[in-house]
Order: sequence, then structure tokens, then C-alpha cells
Amino acid sequence: ILNADVRAAREKNGVYISHERFAKEEAEKKERNEKIEQLENDLNLSQKQVDKFHELYLTEQEHKLDLENELKDCKVNLEKTNNILHDLQENYKLVVSKLKEKECTISKLLKSENALIERAKEMCMDLQNASDDINLLSTKLGMIILLFILRQ
Repeated sequence: ILNADVRAAREKNGVYISHERFAKEEAEKKERNEKIEQLENDLNLSQKQVDKFHELYLTEQEHKLDLENELKDCKVNLEKTNNILHDLQENYKLVVSKLKEKECTISKLLKSENALIERAKEMCMDLQNASDDINLLSTKLGMIILLFILRQ
């Protein structure tokens, strides 16, 4: 290499720079290499962060899908529950209606029963009066028969 440099200097074939400029360019070259190395390290670190964020993104996407599926299931369950509630409300209305009908029927039966009891009491009184009348008549007949026997 040195021979080629000497030959180029003698033949004046090549580039010639001063020692200061060479040292300055070498320092700049070293500085650029250090900067490149630092940028490569930063790039590697950034790439690791990108990979980390990409993994986090994928995890969040999976979590989002799980939540969407869970939400979908909840909506289906809510719809089923609402349908069941609606059916129960309809059944409740029917039962309340039937209960009111039965209460009305029971009320009518109680009124009829009370009327029958009153009528039975009246008939008992009439029967008691008839029995008393029969007893009185029987006593009178007994006396008439006794008087008739005594007269003969």
C-alpha cells in the first residue's frame, strides 16, 4: 500500500490531502461510525419495542374478540331472559284474571250460601211452628177424644 502511495505521489496520480484534513476526516468518519452504531442500537431497541407493541396489540385484539363474544352471549342471554320475563308477565296476567274470576264466583257462592242459610232458618222456624201447631192440635184432639169417651 505504501509503495502504491509513493508511486502515486511521484507520478502525481491520485488525491493528496493535508494531515490535518485527513485527521479531521478520520475523526468525522469515526464519529459517523459511532453515530451509525448508536442509530443501529436505537433501531434495534425500536424494533424490540415495535415487536413488543405488536404482541401487545395482538393480545388486546384477542381480548377484544373475547369481550365481543362475551357481549354477544350476554345479549343472547338478555334476549332469552326478556322473552321469559314477557311470558311470565303474560302468565301472571292470566293467573290474576282467573283469580279475580274465582273470587267473583266465591263471592256469588257466599251470597247464595247466606241466602240458603236464611231460607233454611225460615224453614226451620216454619217447621218449628208447624210442629208446635201439630202438638197443639194433637193435644186438642186428645182432649176431644177424651171428652168424647167420657161422654159415652
